[in-house]
Amino acid sequence: TRKNVSAGLVEAFSSKCDNCDGRGYCIHDDRMADQATAGLRWAIVGPGRIAETFLTAVRSDLLHPDGGGEVVAVCSRDRSRGRAWAASHGIERSRESLAA
Repeated sequence: TRKNVSAGLVEAFSSKCDNCDGRGYCIHDDRMADQATAGLRWAIVGPGRIAETFLTAVRSDLLHPDGGGEVVAVCSRDRSRGRAWAASHGIERSRESLAA
C-alpha cells in the first residue's frame, strides 16, 4: 500500500519534466498549497486516553491552524467499545479493522 500511496502523491503534486524527456519531475507548490488548506480527515486507532487528547487537538485546529481537520472514523478491536466511543464523540464511522 505504501507504494500505491507514494505514486499517487507524486502524480498529485508534480508533472513529468519536459526538459529531460520525462525522466524527472517538476513539483508544483501551488497544488501543495491548495491541498494544505483543504484540511485533513483523520481516523483514530485505539480509542483511549491519548485518543481523547488527539481529538481535542484536531477539533481545536492545533494540528493544522489554516484548514483544521476532522476525525471521520474510529478503529477498535472491541466493536462495542469502538462504536460507543465514536457515538459519544459525534464520529459517524467505527471499524474493527484497518482494512478498507
